[in-house]
Amino acid sequence: MTEQIEKIDVLIVDDSAINRKFAERILKDDYRVICADSGRQALEFLEIYEPKLILLDFRMPEMDGAETMAKIRENPAWEKIPVIILTADSAPETEKEFFEMGAADFIVKPFVPMTVKSRIGRMIELYGLRVELESKLEEKSKLLEKVSLNSILAIANTIDAKDAYTSGHSVRVAKCSEEIAKRLGWSEEEVRNIYHIGLLHDIGKIGVPDSILNKPSRLSDEEFVQIKKHPVIGGRDSEEHPHDPERRRRGALSP
Repeated sequence: MTEQIEKIDVLIVDDSAINRKFAERILKDDYRVICADSGRQALEFLEIYEPKLILLDFRMPEMDGAETMAKIRENPAWEKIPVIILTADSAPETEKEFFEMGAADFIVKPFVPMTVKSRIGRMIELYGLRVELESKLEEKSKLLEKVSLNSILAIANTIDAKDAYTSGHSVRVAKCSEEIAKRLGWSEEEVRNIYHIGLLHDIGKIGVPDSILNKPSRLSDEEFVQIKKHPVIGGRDSEEHPHDPERRRRGALSP
């Protein structure tokens, strides 16, 4: 049994019934064609399903091609759908206007079947390649982020291992910072960044001798001055981490 290949959705937007029928006749064997008779109806269709390509008439009453294109590009769910403009105007300045609007290509009326099929096939192929590339880049990005996080966690654990008084402190600070950022309504990227920063906020302790960090008795004034330098060691532009001086001098756990 021959395996059936699912047809790709193409949306044709044209106020002329003759043009819609002609374009549909050209494409129906290779694509699943949906027709809209106005820009407004096209936007209503886009709320229901996402075509792989839009053929958009430039000259239409009420909402013309330019306004319809602007509405499509304003919506994050539709902005990447390639749009081919249908037009009877092939003047160079008009062509420039199409591309400035964000059109991927244009087809001049009256339609030449071979030209229409060729341009649509090429555009859908490019669209598929772009989607595939974006998917691979997203996978690579997630993998890189995971590797980076593991590296940051390893550094944070190394920092905490140097100071017996603060075991697990960096992770706790990171999680608290993350939760506060979420409640403040920060973006996903900002929340992720503050979590990473929290993990590394005490990185300057690497430059403080273990004999001072883990001293069981009270710190001398000179030792206390030295331990307070760890935020500067970690980053000169960072704000000093708010340790409680008296508790730390008494050898208590830092906050």
